[in-house]
Amino acid sequence: MKKAILAAMFCAIAAAPSYAKEYVSEPEEMASRLIEKMDRNGDGLVSMEEHENFSAAMFSNVDANGDRLLSQDELAAYKMVKQEQRAEQKEPRNGAYYRQNQ
Repeated sequence: MKKAILAAMFCAIAAAPSYAKEYVSEPEEMASRLIEKMDRNGDGLVSMEEHENFSAAMFSNVDANGDRLLSQDELAAYKMVKQEQRAEQKEPRNGAYYRQNQ
């Protein structure tokens, strides 16, 4: 149960858009990209094991000190690094396009 809550919390935080921009994407496109990332055996489906492995890897990427706990500082640092990487690549998150908030 705790794993499911942490995974949901992490996904929600990782998926939160930047305050300065609004990300827009088709749900089918986003789902397709997520399946590509998680589907390790290439069958076009994501098993519970594949999802858990993906979530564990993502959690480990954020858990900078390796204590198996995510702090607000670790989450903020991870988000900042991801935003900087996207800005350098000039590629919006999950293939989405974005527009400036008005």
